[in-house]
Amino acid sequence: MRKNELEQTQHSRSLQVSTRTQHPLLSNLSEFSLAPPSPQNAWIIDELRRWESPPINFAKDQTPRHIEGWKTRYMEGWRILQKLAALPFAVPSCQPRREPKLIKHIEIIHTNTGHLNHKPNPLHVMEDLLRAREDGVHISTVNSILGGPADHISVGMMMTSLIFSGVGCRSDPVEEVTQIGALTIPTSSSGLGTVDILPERFKVCTKTVYERTVCKQRNAEKKKSKKMPLVQPFEVPLWASCIVPVGAITSPHTDYSGCSQLIQHIQGRKLWLCWPPTPHNLDTYLRKRLSGSIGLSTEDAIDLLQDMELLLLDEEQTCFTLPGGTIHAVVTLTPSCHIGLKLWRVEDLEVARAMSKIQLEHMNQRITLDRSTFDFCQNYFADLKGEVEYWKELERKNAEDNEKICRWISESEEMLKHIDDHLLCKQPNLGTN
Repeated sequence: MRKNELEQTQHSRSLQVSTRTQHPLLSNLSEFSLAPPSPQNAWIIDELRRWESPPINFAKDQTPRHIEGWKTRYMEGWRILQKLAALPFAVPSCQPRREPKLIKHIEIIHTNTGHLNHKPNPLHVMEDLLRAREDGVHISTVNSILGGPADHISVGMMMTSLIFSGVGCRSDPVEEVTQIGALTIPTSSSGLGTVDILPERFKVCTKTVYERTVCKQRNAEKKKSKKMPLVQPFEVPLWASCIVPVGAITSPHTDYSGCSQLIQHIQGRKLWLCWPPTPHNLDTYLRKRLSGSIGLSTEDAIDLLQDMELLLLDEEQTCFTLPGGTIHAVVTLTPSCHIGLKLWRVEDLEVARAMSKIQLEHMNQRITLDRSTFDFCQNYFADLKGEVEYWKELERKNAEDNEKICRWISESEEMLKHIDDHLLCKQPNLGTN
């Protein structure tokens, strides 16, 4: 139930007092120039208190040098949540077991998976992770403390990191802390491939196409089922899962080259900050990202981007669409995992076109690109090249918008013909960073 105004005010005051007295690291709050919490967003204060509790806050008063990365990450999350709580207006949001408030951009498909005969769970994700290791499939991994790639980390070490996420450091602060997450775990026939998660509306919709893969039995499975009829290869949705440790923070970013995503939350508590791909938001984010300087921070995004929406997810297994070009950041309050599926929709065409236009314009203004920007542009257009086939499928499937889709396909193919040469002349000196 909602707290009345008096309770909310008392809640805010108690937060300010407890924050100043309980955390030596935060004793001088004036240096952050943060406003006091606002009663309109009292629910965010609850999440801030979770952030201030073990195991996330273990590093606040530790001194070993290797803990500094966690201290930095802890303070970053604290400032983000404090800034959100202090906003002078009620932020559009979707919270567990409450009706979404003022949400316009993010579409909630369902708030739980009670309708499914078999629900997705972390064991499915771990099975997919083990299968990927056995099959030699590359998985993007990230060090959640340092905020950089960790592709050298073995799957075994990553799983150990997840199991003991935030545990060893509380009892033994001199132990080095490794917090590793996996971002692109493909579905396997023994993991999430055994659960029919895709909502029926996406199976029959003529204005949406989703990414698929051919599911085949492995030799080991064939041996186990010698007495059973062999299963012929068949197409399944190509879900990819993401599993991250407690305390992870993902900075503002966009995914892919204009396609949408269907996100199914599986487990854990995490807060998504989402900004729609308006001309202002895309221009602000992409020009900052392509400038060669440090990308847009979550704190700056809260100040500079428009129409933010918040999704707080927990064990309810909410499913939602993340429209193409959505700029989003994530704060993870407990070990969490979710899965995503690429969608190509007619309503994403203009956003895909706008994203490509901004990148090309910016590239044309630069004599050379730094290493980070070069990689970003190269990955973007590589994604676009892979997505063209699905836009073609949508063109065949959707007679009503055929002409509009066909025009975008022609533009994309023309762009891709020249992009390799275009990027080559902007290539940085590979001997430097």
